Amino acid sequence: MTPGAWLLLALLAVLCTGAGWRRLRARAGRSAASPPAGPPPGVLDRIGAAVLATDPGGRLIYLNADAVRLTGLDPEAALRQPLAELLPGLSPDPESVAPSARTLRLPGTAGGEVEWETRALPATDGGAGGLVWVFRHAGDPGPVERQLRLFARVFEHSADAIMVTDGEGRIVRVNEAFTRITGYSPAEVLGRNPRMLQSGLHDEEFYAGFWNALRKEGTWQGEIWNRRKNGEIYPQWMSIGTLDAEAGEVVHFVAIFTDITDKKRSEDTIHYLAYYDGLTSLPNRPLFEEKLVQALRDGQRNGRWVAILYLDLDRFKDINDSLGHASGDRLLRSVATRLLETVRNNDVVARLGGDEFVILLSDLADGNAAGRAAATVARKVIAALADPFNLEGHEVLVTASIGVALAPQDGEDAGELIKNADTAMYQVKSSGKGHYQFFSREMNLAIRRRLRLEHSLRKALEHDEFHLVFQPQVSVRQGTVIGMEALLRWRQPHGEIIPPGEFIQLAEETGLILPIDEWVLRRACAQARSWVDAGIRDFRLAVNLSGRQFHRRGLILLVGRILSEIGLEPRYLELEITEGSVMADIDRAVEVLRGLRQMGVRLAVDDFGTGYSSLSYLRRLPIHTLKVDRAFIREIATSTQDAAIVEAIIRLGHSLGLQLVAEGVEQPEQLSVLEDQGCDSVQGYLLSRPLRAADATSLLTSGRMPQTGAR
Repeated sequence: MTPGAWLLLALLAVLCTGAGWRRLRARAGRSAASPPAGPPPGVLDRIGAAVLATDPGGRLIYLNADAVRLTGLDPEAALRQPLAELLPGLSPDPESVAPSARTLRLPGTAGGEVEWETRALPATDGGAGGLVWVFRHAGDPGPVERQLRLFARVFEHSADAIMVTDGEGRIVRVNEAFTRITGYSPAEVLGRNPRMLQSGLHDEEFYAGFWNALRKEGTWQGEIWNRRKNGEIYPQWMSIGTLDAEAGEVVHFVAIFTDITDKKRSEDTIHYLAYYDGLTSLPNRPLFEEKLVQALRDGQRNGRWVAILYLDLDRFKDINDSLGHASGDRLLRSVATRLLETVRNNDVVARLGGDEFVILLSDLADGNAAGRAAATVARKVIAALADPFNLEGHEVLVTASIGVALAPQDGEDAGELIKNADTAMYQVKSSGKGHYQFFSREMNLAIRRRLRLEHSLRKALEHDEFHLVFQPQVSVRQGTVIGMEALLRWRQPHGEIIPPGEFIQLAEETGLILPIDEWVLRRACAQARSWVDAGIRDFRLAVNLSGRQFHRRGLILLVGRILSEIGLEPRYLELEITEGSVMADIDRAVEVLRGLRQMGVRLAVDDFGTGYSSLSYLRRLPIHTLKVDRAFIREIATSTQDAAIVEAIIRLGHSLGLQLVAEGVEQPEQLSVLEDQGCDSVQGYLLSRPLRAADATSLLTSGRMPQTGAR
């Protein structure tokens, strides 16, 4: 039992027995010579310890119920008997017993001997007096002792570290958790100042606030970084309180702390997931918007400009569909790396989602400086993406459409600025992709029309608003019709005809091109079958495939299924794929083209000359036809450069055993140059506008060129 507990029990015993009782009675006005009336009934029987009292001669004058039970003495026989005879080993000499504690062996109630822990206090008024004995069974702790033992166990086995210092700040007690967390044993810290644990990360202001809270409120709580014995700096959550003496003097400080390293790591992970893109490690949309808002505020305050570049990767969906999502993810990570290499350290590159990125340029001097900086970065981005990406052995070419918006010119809040840059980016998409454009107010009209078209396009298939027209392909040498190209047209219910250049791009961006492509292929094959049934045998029907459809897995099965369902021989079908779609993934393209050719389908590369083809790539393609893009045909009769390019393409194609078709022929002079250069066949308004199915049937049957065409 602790000294404090013994002191409480002994003071209670003195108060209630012998001299203590006489003092109480004297203060109440009774004679000091009166015999003791004994303690208040039952008080000492409930204190949880044995109590005996002796007179100055060492004779027993009192014992409580616990003393009777534990010593086995008969109260009536033992009273007035020398205590030394009743309990050998207990000395009646006050100087030999007070205030120490001893362990004795006394007769037990069940025979044998029992160990007793005893303490004796003088019961005097300043002169000679008796003794009060307080003792208990060593294995039978009382309520106070049990509480003290419980508190000791809680202290030692707490999961939180506990450190106690004296009023001077010297460590006087630590528990096991303290050693586990800090690495210091009790022997290494006792008597030392807790400053030995400081990390050095906190400044004087931090500690000033710390001590100020302790002085004013007697407590402080918060996050603090300290250092372990091994030198590791780590975060703690600490609560410190003061223990004051009655005079208000701080006698102890008690600090309780936990290691929150794992908690901080979890918080950091949560913060990362909330504000960074998990794939590229770039800031995500929420963090980008926060940085943009701050940049706009700084710009308004300091009279500086801000620019943002909104990027969308061209044909990314084709690559994702053909190579799989894993390759698509690798491409996005590589693009992120290249983008970071094009900007300054204080610029921000973020991924908004999918294949969309955005770059923030801030602290620009004025509008001219902002425009120049944005244009420079845009050109750097286009150049950085020009080199092929290697995705598990597949060389992939990627371009980006970039929209630019400047603040405060194009918007003074983050939402408006992002929207306007996005609008400019879509304007690039619709005008050829692969370059950049600054936002203008007129673009808002175009974007509103685009939104209306997108809404209508989603219903066009369901409402049967599409139809096919057919443009003849004519042999230059013989003047005969050798085939048709199926072209898609969209007539809205109110009669407006939407140009293909306006809605095809929209269909590709929204993903609606896939069902539209399948509808076109099925309708075209059905028309070809009707021509075969009508006895027409010498023709081919060309059908365009979008890049998304070409790179979609299962294309070969889809074409085979449609041909089988309609009953059309594959030799009548020619599939046209743009050069850009082929070059996006040359290895995958070769595999798909080979499968289609083995099926018996004819294959053509459309818009040839506008992409990145080289002779080595072209030799690998199992195709039948090259179609020269109309951009080279337009000035072929007046531009020696265009004429030379077309002649080179024709010779290249013939050297590889390919047929050459020139599209967009609208003038006799163009046809004459193509004939001189040895082009195999042509198509265009000079020969025929696209025809309705009935007119195309008549032309294939008679072989005569029509005078008019249908839209």
